[in-house]
Amino acid sequence: MALTDKQIRDQVWKASWMTQGRGPADGDYAYWVPKWPELEARGMELGDPEYAFNRLLGKGATGADVPPFGAYANPPSPYRSVPPSPWADTPVPQPPPNPPPDPPPNPDPPDGAASGLLQLLAAVERIVDGVEAMAAADGRIATALEQMNTKGLRIHF
Repeated sequence: MALTDKQIRDQVWKASWMTQGRGPADGDYAYWVPKWPELEARGMELGDPEYAFNRLLGKGATGADVPPFGAYANPPSPYRSVPPSPWADTPVPQPPPNPPPDPPPNPDPPDGAASGLLQLLAAVERIVDGVEAMAAADGRIATALEQMNTKGLRIHF
C-alpha cells in the first residue's frame, strides 16, 4: 500500500524521535520522502512489509548513520518516546514498551527434603573422616606395640 507524502512525513517524524530523541531535520524529509517508494518496492521484493520503516529506524545503517537509540543502535537500547507531529490530527502511535530484563537467576533455597539430604551427606562425610582417622591411629598403635614387643616389652590386652 503506497503512503501519501503526509503519511511518509509522519513515519519520518516517528522514526526520528524513536531513534534520535529529536524531531527530524529538513534534510531528513528531503531524503526519505522521495526514497520511500523505492524502499517499499524493495520490501515487497524481500517479502518484508516493514522494510521501509525499519530502514528509517536504522536497519542497515553504518558509521555516523547508526542511530543512538533503538534496536539498530550499537549497542541496542530502548526507543525514545514520540510526541505528536505538528500536522497530525491524531497522536502518532507509541512504540511498544520494552519488556523489563529478566531477573538474574536466583537458586531456590533447598526445601526440607533436599536440606535433609545435604545434612545426611555432611554426616556421612564426617563418619568417613572419623573411620579414616581411626584406621590411621590403629596402624600407629599396632606399629608402637610391635616396636615394644621387639624390645622385650610384652603388653597384653
